[in-house]
Amino acid sequence: MVSRIGVYVDGENLVVPIQQELDEEVVKQLQSDVLERISLKHLTGLVIDLSGTSVLDTFLARKLFDTCRMARLIGARPIISGMSAGMAISLIDLDFNPGDVETAVTLEDGLLRLRDTPKFDLIAQSDDDFDAEGDSFENLVKGSDVIDGDTEPKADDPD
Repeated sequence: MVSRIGVYVDGENLVVPIQQELDEEVVKQLQSDVLERISLKHLTGLVIDLSGTSVLDTFLARKLFDTCRMARLIGARPIISGMSAGMAISLIDLDFNPGDVETAVTLEDGLLRLRDTPKFDLIAQSDDDFDAEGDSFENLVKGSDVIDGDTEPKADDPD
């Protein structure tokens, strides 16, 4: 049986305090648990805190950072906290690239950053949100074709 890492919810954020040495099976189970919890509870933030562990090799670091990227894909803002100077030096010496995952010195700092993140609403939720010059949501949609997420003017559009 694979041991599990305890996680807890703090407001809209999932907190994952790593308090043990990790192996491949534990990390795989952790990825599954984190993504499932974020999805089911519609959480908007994730902090993985490494302050309780002293060893992190490049394989396990890559898996944890990949978990953060997966969390971002399903709508949560991920932060890794508590990485020691020794871990950071070792990972960089081994040419590990953390990519675009945000880091924080402490778990508390990570949670403060998540709590200070502004919540954005949809800019226009109905036709009432547009101005009186005929810019309705329907007119905007009719006026363009969407191809791979980009909008391009229709052929009969004078612009």
